[in-house]
Amino acid sequence: MEGRLMSDFITLCLQEKRRPEEIDDYVDAWHDGEPALPLHEFLGMTPAEYQLWVQAPSILPLILDARRTGKDAAGLIAQFNALHHG
Repeated sequence: MEGRLMSDFITLCLQEKRRPEEIDDYVDAWHDGEPALPLHEFLGMTPAEYQLWVQAPSILPLILDARRTGKDAAGLIAQFNALHHG
């Protein structure tokens, strides 16, 4: 995997060229390479999305859904939590 020569992981997932469960391969490639980008940028995440994903990796499908619909993942998660824990 060549840093800037490839699409980021999130973009590839949205294009259905990668599956969410393949994210560990991308993280490994970042660690194995000479990263020119922070991991969140390499994966194609915003800092807020990355923070959510680090705290709860199972949130990745929600991040992808938010991207597909043009919504903010952090906002959607906050709304979800308010509905289910409020």
